[in-house]
Amino acid sequence: MKKLLAIAVLGLFLITPSQADDIRDFQIEGISIGDSLLDYFSKEKIKNFHKIKYRDDKFYQVETKNQKFKDYESMTFGVKKNDKNFIIYYVGGTNFFPNKEKECKIFKKEVTLGIKSIVKNLKKDDYRFNYKNLADGKSYADVSDFFFKDGSTIRLWCVNWSKAIEGEKNWVDNMTTAINSKIFYDWISNEAHQ
Repeated sequence: MKKLLAIAVLGLFLITPSQADDIRDFQIEGISIGDSLLDYFSKEKIKNFHKIKYRDDKFYQVETKNQKFKDYESMTFGVKKNDKNFIIYYVGGTNFFPNKEKECKIFKKEVTLGIKSIVKNLKKDDYRFNYKNLADGKSYADVSDFFFKDGSTIRLWCVNWSKAIEGEKNWVDNMTTAINSKIFYDWISNEAHQ
Protein backbone atom coordinates (compact mmCIF):
# COMPACT_ATOMS: atom_id res chain seq x y z
CA MET A 1 0.00 0.00 0.00
CA LYS A 2 1.38 3.41 -0.93
CA LYS A 3 2.10 5.80 1.86
CA LEU A 4 0.86 9.32 1.27
CA LEU A 5 3.45 12.07 1.12
CA ALA A 6 1.75 15.40 0.69
CA ILE A 7 2.59 18.91 1.61
CA ALA A 8 -0.18 20.49 3.67
CA VAL A 9 -0.74 24.21 3.55
CA LEU A 10 1.81 24.68 6.34
CA GLY A 11 4.32 22.45 4.59
CA LEU A 12 4.05 19.37 6.79
CA PHE A 13 4.42 15.87 5.40
CA LEU A 14 1.60 13.40 5.93
CA ILE A 15 2.12 9.68 5.63
CA THR A 16 0.38 6.54 6.85
CA PRO A 17 1.77 5.09 10.08
CA SER A 18 4.63 2.84 8.99
CA GLN A 19 7.97 4.35 8.02
CA ALA A 20 8.57 4.80 4.29
CA ASP A 21 11.77 3.28 3.00
CA ASP A 22 11.20 3.16 -0.76
CA ILE A 23 10.84 6.27 -2.94
CA ARG A 24 7.84 4.64 -4.65
CA ASP A 25 6.02 4.78 -1.31
CA PHE A 26 5.96 8.58 -1.52
CA GLN A 27 3.34 10.61 -3.33
CA ILE A 28 3.00 14.25 -4.25
CA GLU A 29 -0.61 15.18 -4.99
CA GLY A 30 -1.34 11.43 -4.96
CA ILE A 31 1.19 10.71 -7.75
CA SER A 32 4.19 8.37 -7.33
CA ILE A 33 7.32 7.30 -9.15
CA GLY A 34 6.41 4.37 -11.43
CA ASP A 35 2.84 5.57 -12.06
CA SER A 36 1.70 6.49 -15.56
CA LEU A 37 0.81 10.11 -16.27
CA LEU A 38 -2.09 8.65 -18.28
CA ASP A 39 -3.68 7.62 -14.97
CA TYR A 40 -4.07 11.32 -14.13
CA PHE A 41 -4.20 13.24 -17.42
CA SER A 42 -5.39 12.57 -20.96
CA LYS A 43 -2.78 12.17 -23.71
CA GLU A 44 -4.09 15.40 -25.26
CA LYS A 45 -3.63 17.30 -22.00
CA ILE A 46 -0.10 15.90 -21.55
CA LYS A 47 0.80 17.06 -25.08
CA ASN A 48 -0.31 20.58 -24.12
CA PHE A 49 1.82 20.74 -20.97
CA HIS A 50 4.95 22.88 -21.14
CA LYS A 51 7.83 20.61 -22.22
CA ILE A 52 11.30 21.07 -20.70
CA LYS A 53 14.07 19.57 -22.82
CA TYR A 54 17.72 18.97 -22.00
CA ARG A 55 20.86 18.51 -24.09
CA ASP A 56 20.80 14.78 -23.41
CA ASP A 57 17.28 13.74 -24.42
CA LYS A 58 16.95 10.38 -22.65
CA PHE A 59 14.30 12.05 -20.44
CA TYR A 60 12.29 15.24 -20.58
CA GLN A 61 9.97 16.99 -18.17
CA VAL A 62 6.44 18.26 -18.56
CA GLU A 63 5.15 21.07 -16.40
CA THR A 64 1.48 21.57 -15.72
CA LYS A 65 -0.04 24.94 -16.40
CA ASN A 66 -3.32 26.21 -14.99
CA GLN A 67 -4.12 22.97 -13.19
CA LYS A 68 -5.77 22.89 -9.80
CA PHE A 69 -3.91 20.92 -7.17
CA LYS A 70 -4.55 20.63 -3.47
CA ASP A 71 -1.12 21.61 -2.16
CA TYR A 72 0.92 22.91 -5.08
CA GLU A 73 0.68 25.72 -7.58
CA SER A 74 2.60 23.81 -10.25
CA MET A 75 3.62 20.19 -10.88
CA THR A 76 6.42 18.78 -13.03
CA PHE A 77 6.94 15.19 -14.16
CA GLY A 78 9.98 13.46 -15.65
CA VAL A 79 9.33 10.81 -18.31
CA LYS A 80 11.47 8.88 -20.80
CA LYS A 81 11.67 9.95 -24.41
CA ASN A 82 9.28 7.99 -26.69
CA ASP A 83 7.55 6.24 -23.77
CA LYS A 84 3.95 5.86 -24.92
CA ASN A 85 2.92 4.88 -21.37
CA PHE A 86 4.37 8.07 -19.86
CA ILE A 87 5.87 6.24 -16.85
CA ILE A 88 6.91 8.78 -14.19
CA TYR A 89 10.54 8.87 -13.02
CA TYR A 90 10.35 12.28 -11.31
CA VAL A 91 7.52 14.15 -9.53
CA GLY A 92 7.95 17.74 -8.39
CA GLY A 93 5.54 20.15 -6.74
CA THR A 94 6.26 23.88 -6.66
CA ASN A 95 4.91 26.81 -4.67
CA PHE A 96 5.84 30.39 -5.50
CA PHE A 97 7.30 32.95 -3.10
CA PRO A 98 7.74 36.17 -5.12
CA ASN A 99 10.53 38.13 -3.42
CA LYS A 100 9.83 36.31 -0.15
CA GLU A 101 13.07 34.44 0.47
CA LYS A 102 12.51 34.23 4.22
CA GLU A 103 9.08 32.59 3.79
CA CYS A 104 10.53 30.15 1.26
CA LYS A 105 13.26 29.11 3.70
CA ILE A 106 10.74 28.67 6.52
CA PHE A 107 8.59 26.46 4.28
CA LYS A 108 11.64 24.42 3.23
CA LYS A 109 12.65 23.97 6.88
CA GLU A 110 9.15 22.71 7.78
CA VAL A 111 9.22 20.21 4.91
CA THR A 112 12.72 19.08 5.96
CA LEU A 113 11.49 18.43 9.50
CA GLY A 114 8.57 16.47 8.05
CA ILE A 115 10.88 14.27 6.00
CA LYS A 116 13.14 13.62 9.00
CA SER A 117 10.12 12.59 11.07
CA ILE A 118 8.98 10.11 8.41
CA VAL A 119 12.21 8.53 7.22
CA LYS A 120 15.05 7.94 9.64
CA ASN A 121 18.75 7.71 8.83
CA LEU A 122 18.70 9.25 5.37
CA LYS A 123 21.96 10.80 4.25
CA LYS A 124 21.38 14.54 3.73
CA ASP A 125 23.40 16.99 1.64
CA ASP A 126 22.81 20.76 1.86
CA TYR A 127 24.41 23.19 -0.57
CA ARG A 128 23.92 26.40 -2.53
CA PHE A 129 23.79 26.16 -6.32
CA ASN A 130 24.73 29.38 -8.11
CA TYR A 131 23.25 30.02 -11.56
CA LYS A 132 26.46 31.61 -12.85
CA ASN A 133 25.44 31.44 -16.51
CA LEU A 134 22.11 33.27 -16.12
CA ALA A 135 21.97 37.04 -16.63
CA ASP A 136 24.08 38.71 -13.92
CA GLY A 137 25.05 35.41 -12.23
CA LYS A 138 23.45 36.41 -8.91
CA SER A 139 20.61 33.85 -8.88
CA TYR A 140 20.93 30.84 -6.60
CA ALA A 141 19.10 27.87 -5.08
CA ASP A 142 19.50 26.52 -1.55
CA VAL A 143 19.23 22.75 -2.03
CA SER A 144 18.74 19.80 0.31
CA ASP A 145 19.06 16.26 -1.03
CA PHE A 146 17.90 13.24 0.99
CA PHE A 147 19.39 9.97 -0.29
CA PHE A 148 17.76 6.56 0.00
CA LYS A 149 19.93 3.41 0.07
CA ASP A 150 19.01 2.60 -3.55
CA GLY A 151 20.19 6.03 -4.79
CA SER A 152 16.74 7.58 -5.23
CA THR A 153 16.24 11.00 -3.64
CA ILE A 154 13.93 13.58 -2.22
CA ARG A 155 15.20 17.02 -3.23
CA LEU A 156 14.03 20.34 -1.80
CA TRP A 157 15.16 23.70 -3.09
CA CYS A 158 14.35 27.38 -2.71
CA VAL A 159 15.27 29.48 -5.73
CA ASN A 160 16.07 33.16 -5.37
CA TRP A 161 16.18 34.71 -8.84
CA SER A 162 18.09 37.95 -9.24
CA LYS A 163 16.25 41.11 -10.29
CA ALA A 164 17.92 40.78 -13.71
CA ILE A 165 16.47 37.28 -14.27
CA GLU A 166 13.06 38.25 -12.90
CA GLY A 167 12.97 41.11 -15.40
CA GLU A 168 14.45 39.20 -18.35
CA LYS A 169 12.56 35.91 -18.03
CA ASN A 170 9.65 36.83 -15.76
CA TRP A 171 10.59 33.98 -13.40
CA VAL A 172 9.34 33.92 -9.79
CA ASP A 173 11.16 32.80 -6.64
CA ASN A 174 9.90 29.36 -5.61
CA MET A 175 10.29 26.26 -3.51
CA THR A 176 10.09 22.78 -5.04
CA THR A 177 9.68 19.40 -3.38
CA ALA A 178 10.69 16.56 -5.70
CA ILE A 179 10.96 12.79 -5.59
CA ASN A 180 13.46 11.25 -8.00
CA SER A 181 14.01 7.67 -9.04
CA LYS A 182 17.70 6.69 -9.03
CA ILE A 183 17.85 6.55 -12.83
CA PHE A 184 16.37 10.04 -13.18
CA TYR A 185 18.54 11.52 -10.42
CA ASP A 186 21.69 10.07 -12.00
CA TRP A 187 20.66 11.41 -15.41
CA ILE A 188 19.75 14.93 -14.26
CA SER A 189 22.92 15.14 -12.14
CA ASN A 190 25.39 13.79 -14.69
CA GLU A 191 24.07 13.63 -18.26
CA ALA A 192 21.16 16.01 -18.83
CA HIS A 193 23.22 19.20 -19.26
CA GLN A 194 26.18 17.73 -21.17
